Amino acid sequence: MQSAVVALVLAPSSVDALRNLSAGTPTWVASTPEMRTTLEAAENAKLLVTQLFPNGATPMEWLFNHLDSVDQHHNEFSQTPPYSELLVFGVPLSASLQPLLQEFGFVISWPEPFGFGASKLQRNSTLQQAPAE
Repeated sequence: MQSAVVALVLAPSSVDALRNLSAGTPTWVASTPEMRTTLEAAENAKLLVTQLFPNGATPMEWLFNHLDSVDQHHNEFSQTPPYSELLVFGVPLSASLQPLLQEFGFVISWPEPFGFGASKLQRNSTLQQAPAE
Protein backbone atom coordinates (compact mmCIF):
# COMPACT_ATOMS: atom_id res chain seq x y z
CA MET A 1 0.00 0.00 0.00
CA GLN A 2 1.28 3.46 -0.91
CA SER A 3 1.72 6.14 1.74
CA ALA A 4 -0.82 8.95 2.01
CA VAL A 5 1.93 11.11 3.56
CA VAL A 6 4.98 12.46 1.74
CA ALA A 7 7.75 14.41 3.47
CA LEU A 8 9.93 17.04 1.84
CA VAL A 9 13.04 17.92 3.87
CA LEU A 10 14.69 21.12 2.66
CA ALA A 11 16.82 22.22 5.62
CA PRO A 12 18.60 20.39 8.43
CA SER A 13 15.98 18.83 10.69
CA SER A 14 16.07 17.27 14.09
CA VAL A 15 16.45 13.52 14.23
CA ASP A 16 13.43 13.42 16.56
CA ALA A 17 11.20 15.12 13.98
CA LEU A 18 12.21 12.57 11.34
CA ARG A 19 11.71 9.66 13.76
CA ASN A 20 8.10 10.78 14.19
CA LEU A 21 7.45 9.76 10.58
CA SER A 22 6.36 6.18 10.02
CA ALA A 23 8.96 3.82 8.60
CA GLY A 24 8.48 3.63 4.85
CA THR A 25 7.23 7.21 4.46
CA PRO A 26 8.38 8.59 1.10
CA THR A 27 10.80 11.37 2.03
CA TRP A 28 12.50 13.71 -0.41
CA VAL A 29 15.68 15.18 1.10
CA ALA A 30 17.71 18.06 -0.35
CA SER A 31 21.14 16.76 -1.24
CA THR A 32 23.57 19.40 0.03
CA PRO A 33 26.67 19.16 2.24
CA GLU A 34 24.72 20.74 5.13
CA MET A 35 22.07 18.03 4.84
CA ARG A 36 24.40 15.02 5.19
CA THR A 37 23.43 14.37 8.85
CA THR A 38 19.73 14.86 8.11
CA LEU A 39 19.94 12.50 5.13
CA GLU A 40 21.59 9.84 7.30
CA ALA A 41 18.94 10.33 10.00
CA ALA A 42 16.17 9.83 7.43
CA GLU A 43 17.80 6.65 6.15
CA ASN A 44 18.35 5.36 9.72
CA ALA A 45 14.65 6.02 10.47
CA LYS A 46 13.85 3.60 7.60
CA LEU A 47 12.18 6.30 5.50
CA LEU A 48 12.00 5.79 1.73
CA VAL A 49 14.53 8.47 0.81
CA THR A 50 14.79 10.19 -2.56
CA GLN A 51 17.60 12.71 -2.85
CA LEU A 52 16.51 16.01 -4.34
CA PHE A 53 19.18 18.04 -6.10
CA PRO A 54 18.30 21.66 -5.27
CA ASN A 55 17.43 24.06 -8.06
CA GLY A 56 17.55 27.58 -6.62
CA ALA A 57 19.31 29.49 -3.87
CA THR A 58 17.08 28.87 -0.83
CA PRO A 59 14.89 26.12 0.63
CA MET A 60 11.82 28.21 -0.31
CA GLU A 61 12.98 28.29 -3.95
CA TRP A 62 13.64 24.56 -3.82
CA LEU A 63 10.04 24.04 -2.69
CA PHE A 64 8.70 26.17 -5.54
CA ASN A 65 10.98 24.44 -8.07
CA HIS A 66 10.46 20.82 -6.99
CA LEU A 67 6.92 20.43 -5.65
CA ASP A 68 5.75 19.52 -9.15
CA SER A 69 8.18 16.55 -9.22
CA VAL A 70 7.06 15.37 -5.80
CA ASP A 71 3.43 15.65 -6.87
CA GLN A 72 4.03 13.78 -10.14
CA HIS A 73 5.59 10.87 -8.26
CA HIS A 74 2.83 10.55 -5.64
CA ASN A 75 -0.41 11.86 -7.20
CA GLU A 76 -3.43 9.88 -8.42
CA PHE A 77 -1.70 9.09 -11.73
CA SER A 78 1.32 7.53 -10.01
CA GLN A 79 0.01 5.61 -7.01
CA THR A 80 -3.20 4.21 -5.56
CA PRO A 81 -4.30 5.72 -3.33
CA PRO A 82 -2.61 9.05 -4.08
CA TYR A 83 -0.86 10.99 -1.36
CA SER A 84 -3.10 13.40 0.51
CA GLU A 85 -0.72 15.01 3.01
CA LEU A 86 2.59 16.82 2.58
CA LEU A 87 4.97 17.58 5.45
CA VAL A 88 7.59 20.22 4.61
CA PHE A 89 10.65 20.45 6.85
CA GLY A 90 12.76 23.62 6.87
CA VAL A 91 10.33 26.11 5.30
CA PRO A 92 7.86 27.99 7.51
CA LEU A 93 4.26 28.34 6.39
CA SER A 94 3.60 31.75 4.85
CA ALA A 95 0.89 33.49 2.84
CA SER A 96 3.17 33.43 -0.22
CA LEU A 97 2.95 29.62 -0.26
CA GLN A 98 -0.85 29.44 -0.47
CA PRO A 99 -1.11 29.85 -4.29
CA LEU A 100 1.50 27.12 -4.81
CA LEU A 101 -0.23 24.75 -2.40
CA GLN A 102 -3.62 25.42 -3.99
CA GLU A 103 -2.16 24.75 -7.45
CA PHE A 104 -1.38 21.21 -6.31
CA GLY A 105 -4.76 20.66 -4.65
CA PHE A 106 -3.89 21.39 -1.04
CA VAL A 107 -6.79 23.04 0.72
CA ILE A 108 -5.69 23.00 4.36
CA SER A 109 -2.28 23.95 5.76
CA TRP A 110 -0.92 24.38 9.27
CA PRO A 111 2.35 25.40 10.91
CA GLU A 112 4.55 22.80 12.56
CA PRO A 113 7.70 23.26 14.66
CA PHE A 114 9.71 21.73 11.78
CA GLY A 115 7.98 23.76 9.01
CA PHE A 116 4.41 23.04 7.94
CA GLY A 117 1.91 20.46 6.81
CA ALA A 118 -0.71 20.59 4.06
CA SER A 119 -3.61 18.34 3.16
CA LYS A 120 -5.74 17.69 0.07
CA LEU A 121 -9.44 16.98 0.02
CA GLN A 122 -10.32 13.48 -1.07
CA ARG A 123 -12.34 13.82 -4.25
CA ASN A 124 -14.80 11.47 -5.84
CA SER A 125 -13.15 9.67 -8.76
CA THR A 126 -16.24 9.99 -10.96
CA LEU A 127 -16.72 13.17 -12.93
CA GLN A 128 -19.53 15.43 -11.83
CA GLN A 129 -21.63 16.71 -14.69
CA ALA A 130 -22.68 20.33 -14.72
CA PRO A 131 -26.46 20.84 -14.56
CA ALA A 132 -28.15 21.48 -17.92
CA GLU A 133 -29.11 25.08 -18.56
